[in-house]
Amino acid sequence: MGPHYLKTTIRKIMENLKSPRALQRSEDRTMAAKDDTHDASNDAQTAADPEVFAGGKVADLDESDLLGTHVFEDVLFRGETEVRNVLTGETPDRLDKTVEEAKAFVERTQEDGKAPRVAVKQHAEAAAETGSAYTSSAFCNRKVTGSLARHFMFLNAWRSDAYTVDVDADYQSGDVTITVEVAE
Repeated sequence: MGPHYLKTTIRKIMENLKSPRALQRSEDRTMAAKDDTHDASNDAQTAADPEVFAGGKVADLDESDLLGTHVFEDVLFRGETEVRNVLTGETPDRLDKTVEEAKAFVERTQEDGKAPRVAVKQHAEAAAETGSAYTSSAFCNRKVTGSLARHFMFLNAWRSDAYTVDVDADYQSGDVTITVEVAE
């Protein structure tokens, strides 16, 4: 490892610290720390399915965080990539993909009985490394919802018979809308 590698690594870390996702994660941690009087165990007992909130991964969340409509903006692949050839300024052919190609890829990776999948855009570094401008992820992946706790909460609700979970992936706007209601 030379000085160039360290300089590049430090630059990437600094960029990630300034990213909207990093700021959201920081805000999530701050809100969780401020809310130390919240007793999630009582919420879990009154929820339609207490198992959705069981375990340490979703301990800071309750049914009020789950129910309703949640919109996660600009997380889907929309046919654009930030990766450009430094010499020509053009997007490499292997990364110049359409939304239809991304949707077809998602359909091929979708398994019966598993959570619905969506095509999530990749960061420039990941796209350059993998040769793909998008990846297939569960609708509730932390890349979509912004937190691992919300990922597990939505996934547990999707698996539960106590809730109905509706997912709308709008590739035009890049938004994922998740609507959760108590099942009848």
